[in-house]
Amino acid sequence: MRSTVFPVDQYQYSGKESLLFDANVWLFIFGPQYSPRDPKVTGYSVGLKKILAAKASVFIDVLILSEFINAWARFTYNTIPTHQKPATFKAFRKSSSFQTVAPQMASVTRKILGLCTSTESGFDTLNMHSLLTDYETGKRDFNDQVLEDLCSRRGFNLVTDDADFEGANLTLFTANPKLLNS
Repeated sequence: MRSTVFPVDQYQYSGKESLLFDANVWLFIFGPQYSPRDPKVTGYSVGLKKILAAKASVFIDVLILSEFINAWARFTYNTIPTHQKPATFKAFRKSSSFQTVAPQMASVTRKILGLCTSTESGFDTLNMHSLLTDYETGKRDFNDQVLEDLCSRRGFNLVTDDADFEGANLTLFTANPKLLNS
């Protein structure tokens, strides 16, 4: 079955909806990678404001939070000039460069947690054999499979920028033109 896809910034949300935000959306809204003038930043920010105004439920899982924090840290590490960059990512996490960005990352993460209700991916109920079989084909991202399963089991709609969810049997909200035009 195909995904049902809506523009995140144009949809009329209700308080009955339950939404799971993918890590990539949190990065667009709060991360350092994108310009505030990026249309996707605007789209996801407007969408979040409309969702919160409608009093819809926003959920987060530790998998998403981990992806958000690690992507931000990796982005920061990768943008350090070569002559100043610690030799490894682990060395970066122990450096003064990390100490300058870590409080901001923690503060934003706390803000996200304040907007969301925690949920669990249900590791103990996942069909790991099926997930790994799909993963080893190279066609499916493991974390995406876990999120798709979580959304299906809990009745969540997914807010994502990831075009890999194009064929998922989910309701998607996005600012990604590839998903919107599929």
